[in-house]
Amino acid sequence: MLSPRTTERARRREPPAGFTLVELLVVIAIIGLLVALLLPAVQAARAAARRAACLNNISQIPKAVLNYESANGELPPGGSSPGGCCQTPTYANWAIAILPFIEEQNVYDNFDPDEPVTAPRDLDNDGLDNSLVRVAQIASYKCPSDLGTDELVRPITGPGQNVDWARGSYRAVAGAWNDSDQSVTCDWTSSPPFTGGGVAPGGWQTQPFGEYDGRQLMGPFPSLLAVDLATGRQGSAVAQLEPRSITEPVRLRRITDGLSKTLMIGERHSVLSSATSGLCEGTLTDTLRRQTLWAYGYTSYSMSQVQPLSGTLLPDTCRCEITTGDPEACKRGWGSVHPDGMHFALSDGSARFVTDDIDMSLLTSLATIAGEEPTGAL
Repeated sequence: MLSPRTTERARRREPPAGFTLVELLVVIAIIGLLVALLLPAVQAARAAARRAACLNNISQIPKAVLNYESANGELPPGGSSPGGCCQTPTYANWAIAILPFIEEQNVYDNFDPDEPVTAPRDLDNDGLDNSLVRVAQIASYKCPSDLGTDELVRPITGPGQNVDWARGSYRAVAGAWNDSDQSVTCDWTSSPPFTGGGVAPGGWQTQPFGEYDGRQLMGPFPSLLAVDLATGRQGSAVAQLEPRSITEPVRLRRITDGLSKTLMIGERHSVLSSATSGLCEGTLTDTLRRQTLWAYGYTSYSMSQVQPLSGTLLPDTCRCEITTGDPEACKRGWGSVHPDGMHFALSDGSARFVTDDIDMSLLTSLATIAGEEPTGAL
């Protein structure tokens, strides 16, 4: 049997319970180091997941467009308007037309083709209200990497600047733009026409306005000059005002460059970096009000062009203006917040990631439907 003195000595030799302060600090330092090592990997994994979701979204859009074409015999219009720039009402655009083909029939059921998309309310009291369409949040039109896409925006220009619009991430390819012949812009007022008549989506009557050899710069989604049947406005009168207008949507047979060599949809998201703020035209508010608005078919809000200027791929409108010296080109540019590039979808339904250092001559040639340029693959 141990004596009380022996028991007391054994008790004194027992190690103290818990950690010492030094041990605790060492453990905290190790945990901090592990977090510092793992956090970039976690962030990279999240960014990769967002980029994959973005690619999936943009891959679905050309498939919906091709399904629309199968049902209607032609591609949807880039945009449509019965008159000239700049306060003429805007009607259906490509993104509205394909809503039933991306499982958004419930949103499309609110669309009234007889009223402007810019209408503040249901003007003819028929139960169809375009104000509900233009503020609808369409997940398929948003890239998860983009910032603030759940916000409503009032655009800075055009007939829709006094009403709210939902944002998006993808724009249709209206065509190519070059410095020597800027003949294809996103607004039809300076675009070359196709010949032939017919009925465009939404009950718009198209008119044959004569031939103009401009398809070398035209893309799959030009804006259309359409005559409003409700007002009875005559196509010939409009033709005299705008003799270079496009009057019918593109049909697949007109894409003679090949579907796999013609761009259809691309990413467009822009921010204004603090480093360049104040050095270019406009302000942060102006930049935010020029973001992609999926239902707004006026000029460059749901359409853009490809131009042989690498600065137009910058996801910063201000930096683009500083780099190119061309604010108009930057309004009609592309860009994303993905590192090193953005996604484009081709007219055959496929999608690609295009790096920022792509040959701009190649990218520009891929924006036309009948340019007959010798092009390589993306």
